[in-house]
Amino acid sequence: MKSNHLRNSIAFVMLLIFFPYVNVVSQGKYFVPSKIPKASYTLELDFDFQSGILEGQGSVAFCNEGKWPIEIIAFDYALNNYQLLRLKQGNRELDVFSPDGNAKLNNPVYFILDKPVLKGDSMKLEMEFKRRLFTDENPDEFDQQNLIPRLWWDGISISEAFNIKLNELPGYTVAVSGRQDPETGYYKNDNVLNFGFFFSKKCSVIEDVVEGVLVRVIYPENGKKVAEIALQTAREAIPYYIELLGMYPYSFLNILPGGPGVWGGYPFASGMVVIHGMQFFEKGSIRHWRWITAHEIGHEYWGEYVLDGDNPGWLWIAMGIYADREFSRYIGLSDWKHRGWAEQYLQGVKKGYNTTLEIRPSDEAEIDFDRNNYVIHAKGFSFISALELIMGKENFQSAYRATLESYGGDRLEYRDFQKICELHAGENLQWFFDPWVCSNKFLSATIGDTKSEKADDGYKSTVSVYHQGEIIMPVPVYAIFMDGSTQVKMTHRLSRKSILEFQSNSPLIGCTIDPGGYLANLSDPPQAQAEEIIKGIKMLSYTGNGEKVYRIYRKAQNLQPENIGEYWYKLGLALFDGGYFSESETAFRYAARYGPDEDRFINYCWLGHLQDFRGNRPDAIINYTKALEFWDNDSYTHSQYNMKVNKNWVEERLQSPFSLGKPLSW
Repeated sequence: MKSNHLRNSIAFVMLLIFFPYVNVVSQGKYFVPSKIPKASYTLELDFDFQSGILEGQGSVAFCNEGKWPIEIIAFDYALNNYQLLRLKQGNRELDVFSPDGNAKLNNPVYFILDKPVLKGDSMKLEMEFKRRLFTDENPDEFDQQNLIPRLWWDGISISEAFNIKLNELPGYTVAVSGRQDPETGYYKNDNVLNFGFFFSKKCSVIEDVVEGVLVRVIYPENGKKVAEIALQTAREAIPYYIELLGMYPYSFLNILPGGPGVWGGYPFASGMVVIHGMQFFEKGSIRHWRWITAHEIGHEYWGEYVLDGDNPGWLWIAMGIYADREFSRYIGLSDWKHRGWAEQYLQGVKKGYNTTLEIRPSDEAEIDFDRNNYVIHAKGFSFISALELIMGKENFQSAYRATLESYGGDRLEYRDFQKICELHAGENLQWFFDPWVCSNKFLSATIGDTKSEKADDGYKSTVSVYHQGEIIMPVPVYAIFMDGSTQVKMTHRLSRKSILEFQSNSPLIGCTIDPGGYLANLSDPPQAQAEEIIKGIKMLSYTGNGEKVYRIYRKAQNLQPENIGEYWYKLGLALFDGGYFSESETAFRYAARYGPDEDRFINYCWLGHLQDFRGNRPDAIINYTKALEFWDNDSYTHSQYNMKVNKNWVEERLQSPFSLGKPLSW
């Protein structure tokens, strides 16, 4: 594709000058179909790194498989001084839909179709766009995703098809989210979540075709050793994943260099993964380089091909880690990383972190620890590993393959995955999914009493297993006998205590839970969690804590109340100030029961206050009377309410209810 870069630059400037006169209207109807169309883009792109402009032209087409005609479409793009977009339906340029009549619009931009796309009909739009790249002139390296205007459906992730042709870029090594057709020159990919571009003047390439997949490893100076390991790992991992899952999602794989540290990697775009620190072979072990390559290849299935439908997403990470764990076992690679994730999750439990997998985006935004590692990676993998255990490997892998087959190119929510697992397990799995996914609950199973007695035909042994955590699930117990034999039995999920019986030819000499270490099982439930909550209570103000005090209260409720002791009193005051009156009452009841004796006066007094606040005068009088029984000639000042609580105060409350004053009104 030839282009006159001077002509392009002049045209771009002229468009900016006349941009305010774009025809903008403000009427029409927009909606997202229940079945979102899968679009196909055919585009020719011209990257002009001298002027810093990307120009593209071509078409986008889709079929309306929904119920209603589509009248307005949206693009994930902007119309301003740095991004331009023109669409034509037939010979007519589409009008921009602007609710406020503004010609300069941020993402997304809405267009009114000249003719609605009726149910079952297809539509093709001609597209022309330009955008500023905001890069150095003729950069040594350029990497970006999603530079192309794409249809936008309320921000819902969608997989689409792309045929992209690039202008010649002399001196650059090129990698994009597609495999190039040598006859047409177009890069083709039928399932694109994120379309990526990587251009480099300083990198080299080694490549091979593995099971029909073109694997290209692009590496920086001094990165060839890692590149060779990555390519060899891909030669082994891709055939293994095809055997495990029945297919590989793309006809290509581009492995790209990342940052200057041995930090791991990430899926850069569809068919493109990044490995950090390629130039520092000596700083990472061969084990690390092989694992991270297999790990990122696994995410081409889960995260790029199967889209995560939850927000915030986590399941795709867990599913990808399962793939690389199975590959690591297959090639005899140490499972140190996977054991480490289980341990990291348990460390998060001990630190009192919120390890709930399924949370609201607003809650995630308030988290002040490394949720990505402690929860999404570490607990996510621990969840999948525990799920495989209770389903059985054959059933789980059957569900794993069925999920890929059913949701390739589509969004997968964890409830969808649960339904598939239930189908293949033959049982309802709500009892497992809810505590693992929707709570901070954790597994803590320990061996209790053991006994081995001589029987007529050998030995009869019993092993008691106790669940100290909130998650009660079957766990494998390995029994070891004096003659060297072993047996494995599973506990049940019906109660906190299971008693297992073993018949053997020799006495029982030992037993353990899950010696393989794939269950995230906390053998010693943490007291440190109470310490963390107490620290949080100490840091509270008596007023103005907002939802923070409620979150601390919820964490405290997960513990035995005596572990919080005297600190329930301050928590009760902070909850009262925040308007959490029911929770405040619970806190003061715990304070009266588990706090110091000398504080019972003030705790019962506040219980009276709360009953008055809730209009329960008889119970308020009972608590005020109880408070007087514990009066110790002391007084308590609550300056935030201009209150001095002593014997006289309580005697007055026996005559008139507690109040902070008449409610304000206009």
